[in-house]
Amino acid sequence: MNAWLEVSESGKVGNQGIPVAASLLSQTQAAEEAKQACAAAQAQNEELTTKLGDAEKKVDQLEDSEQRHLEHPMKRRSQANAVAQQALIAHWQSIVKSLNYYLNIMKANHVPPFVVCKVFTHIFSFINVQLFNSLLLRRECCSFSNGEFVKTGLAELENWCHEATEEVISSMRVMMTEDSNNAVNSSFLLDDDSSIPFTVDDISKTMQQIEVSDIDPSPLIRENSGFSFLLPRAE
Repeated sequence: MNAWLEVSESGKVGNQGIPVAASLLSQTQAAEEAKQACAAAQAQNEELTTKLGDAEKKVDQLEDSEQRHLEHPMKRRSQANAVAQQALIAHWQSIVKSLNYYLNIMKANHVPPFVVCKVFTHIFSFINVQLFNSLLLRRECCSFSNGEFVKTGLAELENWCHEATEEVISSMRVMMTEDSNNAVNSSFLLDDDSSIPFTVDDISKTMQQIEVSDIDPSPLIRENSGFSFLLPRAE
């Protein structure tokens, strides 16, 4: 009798332990599934973060590419304008270089200032005639680019005039004013007068007192027998 009770009681205890074990097992499985779900969510989160970073990099690259695309034509246009401006300046600077070259030659050889003024007045008159008549006769010269070309050239010539000797330039101003007051011409084109009118008296008034014997003749004069009378004679 007692043994039967013990068996019965042990059976009850065993029956009660089954639900507890099942509950523990289900909780363990749920915890494992939650852990796996958490790991999967973390991995997905890391993947999304990586994709977001890649997307931000692509956006930055697109913005940089668009900025370069917008700046590239402007940069090329700026470079082209700079090259064109340099070409314009180089052309006129070659003219200024020639003016300086011949002015220095005439000064070194003691050419009377009056003659120097006449020569450069004629040179500037020729430039004036060519520029003005080209605007009237050639349609392609009536453009913005040619206007910039003329403007650049006149600025270079003006700078040269300011840097040249005051004696020469002041005389040129007086003579050009007199010529403009005396000019009478009904033609719409300017005439290129190849003459440089002046008298011997004009030259004699501007002659400087120079001792010819103190001037060293150039090699061309020394080597040419036709100019032997200019060479200093031995006593």
